[in-house]
Amino acid sequence: MHLRDDAQTVPGRRELEGLHYGRVAEPLDLEGLDRFTFPVRDLEKAELFYTNVVGGDVMERGCTEVGLQARPSIRMRLAPGVDVCLVEQRFGWNPPDTANPHWGFAIPGGDVNTWMEHLTEWGVPNALVFRDTHSAHEAGEPTRVELHFLDPDGNQLELVAWDYPMNDTAWRGTYNYWNLIYRHDTWPPPETSEDS
Repeated sequence: MHLRDDAQTVPGRRELEGLHYGRVAEPLDLEGLDRFTFPVRDLEKAELFYTNVVGGDVMERGCTEVGLQARPSIRMRLAPGVDVCLVEQRFGWNPPDTANPHWGFAIPGGDVNTWMEHLTEWGVPNALVFRDTHSAHEAGEPTRVELHFLDPDGNQLELVAWDYPMNDTAWRGTYNYWNLIYRHDTWPPPETSEDS
């Protein structure tokens, strides 16, 4: 790796002596996404959510994600080329009133209403939001919508469709995060968990 001539030495840390920071002279390339992680309280419940509600496939059980200590995890494939590791831990939750980070997945506009019904059947509150900044759309005209919801541990998920027919069933621009919160310790609803 070649550093630019104006790179500086990191000050003040003896064990970092000789290390530099700054932009590299040649571009570095990422090859793609390997995985990202979600903190979860209960692996069994998280697996139920990500397989039965989101439709993911278990790729590996019994794996670990390492931090200060190894944590049990399950690797899931949520979409082609998109893996997530559900990592069991007792800390690290996002505040419920923040929109970021969240994870957006693309879906066709024709599936939005089915997803809303599916989430509701599983006891998962959701919010449909039109994100176009102007209101010139005619009813039925394709537009961008986002369907926001949380997993039982508060990880924020979003389904995005760019071809949903404009109508008056959704918020325009923003939504109230507090409407998406539900209790992780009472999910799933008894009638859905018996069917799974």
